[in-house]
Amino acid sequence: MFSKLFLLLSLLLLIFNPLSCIATAGLTPRNDSSINPWTPIQNVRDPKMQNLGKFAVSEYDKTGASHLIFVKVVNGSSLHLSFFPRAEIIWWLWLQATNCSKPGPARMYETKLFEDYYQTGARNSTIKFGFLRSVKG
Repeated sequence: MFSKLFLLLSLLLLIFNPLSCIATAGLTPRNDSSINPWTPIQNVRDPKMQNLGKFAVSEYDKTGASHLIFVKVVNGSSLHLSFFPRAEIIWWLWLQATNCSKPGPARMYETKLFEDYYQTGARNSTIKFGFLRSVKG
């Protein structure tokens, strides 16, 4: 009896787990907007977007991998996930930065940042650094 109940509860958790929507959300941007959960950022010049880019570069620099100097955010998308009363925005940004250890023109990098916030507006949001990597091309 216990094992059947355990199996049933495990199955229900797997089916109704709110995080399962992340795995099936199609996290790679596509051209077809009807199946693309990512929303393009309309104004990448917005100070919030530029500050997110600066934050990503400063967090990357803390890893000690190399020292980058932020230039600007040039493109981006966002994905909004809601788990009431909390929500999360995943920011996928493309930015330009120069590498102090390899002088030359600014290179393109992509980064993902995670912004947690409460939908009730009671608390400030927190930003978590995901990754920053060079884009070949």
